[in-house]
Amino acid sequence: MRSSIELGMKAFCLSLAFISTLGAVDYHKTNPEAWKASTLNSAAIALYGEQEFSTIKQSLNMELIVPTAMVQDSTQIPIRIRSNIPAKSVALFIDRQDTVLAAVFYRNDFEKFDLSVNIRMERKGTVFAVIEAMNGVLYYRRAFIDVLCLPCMAKGASN
Repeated sequence: MRSSIELGMKAFCLSLAFISTLGAVDYHKTNPEAWKASTLNSAAIALYGEQEFSTIKQSLNMELIVPTAMVQDSTQIPIRIRSNIPAKSVALFIDRQDTVLAAVFYRNDFEKFDLSVNIRMERKGTVFAVIEAMNGVLYYRRAFIDVLCLPCMAKGASN
């Protein structure tokens, strides 16, 4: 019991240290349309603008690391985004979800970054990580995540 409490406290302190270095832009207030969007394209266009999004490029200078096996716990899916592209923001989109835009991390000096988060997915789908470089260029990587959907199986529906 004690070791799990100690581990939890260490993780909490580490999270606070990381969060304190991130910017505090409230994208829910500054860009509510991006959070209401029901498709990846509409969310990204609302967040970045149509012209900028139309020039997005896939990048080999970033990694999106996701589980490769079927995920059993859909409430705690580990995602890791790493890059050496100098960036001012990193956004995470999940298709086939009610809210496509999952998170935006803003910092004006992401020289290199290694960002790890846990996400929740209701069904299998594709996760897109988008980096907005310091020069305004958008880069992305995508990865498919297969999620075991027990409620779907109980109802006889496919996920």
